[in-house]
Amino acid sequence: MTMKISRRDISLIMIVLGLFAAFLVYQFIFRPTMEERDEVMEKRKELEAEYDDLKGVVDNQQTYVTNTTTWETRLNKLVSDFPPYYLYEDGIMYLRQMELNGEYSVYFDSYTVTETLLTDTYTGKVNGKDKVYAFGNSTISAAFTLGGYDDMKAMISSIYTDTNPKSIDSISVNFDQATGLITGSMNLNMYSLTDGTNAYTAPEIPALSIGLDCIFGEIIPPEPTPQPAE
Repeated sequence: MTMKISRRDISLIMIVLGLFAAFLVYQFIFRPTMEERDEVMEKRKELEAEYDDLKGVVDNQQTYVTNTTTWETRLNKLVSDFPPYYLYEDGIMYLRQMELNGEYSVYFDSYTVTETLLTDTYTGKVNGKDKVYAFGNSTISAAFTLGGYDDMKAMISSIYTDTNPKSIDSISVNFDQATGLITGSMNLNMYSLTDGTNAYTAPEIPALSIGLDCIFGEIIPPEPTPQPAE
């Protein structure tokens, strides 16, 4: 049996084959190519943005290097202005130093000292190196007697101009009209900061006399008073 295909059927078959070929080209060639193109364009945008950022860094490299060096110097200077921590004896000797200052008259009747408590830490990079900065606060609560109003002003001024940063958290005073003296109490904050490079310096504590000798020197008893003859 001979099967004849008309010219019209051949045309329809060719059209179907053409559409099928177009579908295959779109599905397996054109579509993946367009998706890949979109990915390439998106990556290009990311690289262009990164390039713009890096170009700004490169163009301003010397400025960044100078600023980094400047800030590192400032940080090191700031750390050097603070002790790494405070111990109980630091507070005692600071109060004793104030009593012996010679510029004003003050006597501390009682006091309590809190050793350094770390209040905060900060971790950052300096020239690519990790550094941890620890902030601390030690407190002194003291009751005092001052020689007068001028002495009170001088004492407050000496606290705020001390080499190691300090501040008065609170203060209360009373004036004694009978003696002219000022009595009061205050809470004093002593601050510390360390990055692990600044060393603790112990306060100078005067030597105490020890031994078997009399600390009051030689004691000469009075001569006996002659008794009158009877």
